[in-house]
Amino acid sequence: MTYALRTAAWVPQAPGRDPGEAARLAVQWTERQCRQEHARAILVTSTREQFEVPELAEFSKQHSHVTRRSQQRLAGEVPVLAYLPDTEDLDFATRLAGSSSLAVVESDAFPLCGWAAWLEASDLVSGEATPGLGAVTRDALDRFAFYGNNAFDDDFGRERARAVLAELRGRGKLDRDLLLGAALAAGLSAHAVKNLGRLIA
Repeated sequence: MTYALRTAAWVPQAPGRDPGEAARLAVQWTERQCRQEHARAILVTSTREQFEVPELAEFSKQHSHVTRRSQQRLAGEVPVLAYLPDTEDLDFATRLAGSSSLAVVESDAFPLCGWAAWLEASDLVSGEATPGLGAVTRDALDRFAFYGNNAFDDDFGRERARAVLAELRGRGKLDRDLLLGAALAAGLSAHAVKNLGRLIA
């Protein structure tokens, strides 16, 4: 399933980048989306702890805060800020955002270069839109989305995915991190993305 986000933004991970500054950029962008939509946002983190980042602690006082393991169930379709998500967290955050907006602070656990390129998300550090993907990569991702409706758990899906990967490898276009992030943005589930990662490996 492809999620029709209205708009997306990200803060790329970089060595030495201050966590407070990264959070502040995402918070400011999300607050602007909230004002435009007259809505309260949802903060998604991997745990209930605030990672000792004051900017997130303050943000969570004004908005909802959940993890994917929370008992609390929220309607969604509002601006979402995902802080240092892994694959499952970002999938969860995307479902919550729905047709609204999503800001993500990148973690080491799940590179977002492909995710941002698929969505042409705003880079909140540079202030520019992330350049989109090339035609060859986008075509491959469309085919992954088509063949991955069973999360590559079936023989047919796995074999078709291997064929697409072989084509990409032959054309020098096989970039694991870029493909996995973009696959999630293209609508593959977190489970399918993990299986695709295993096929690449």
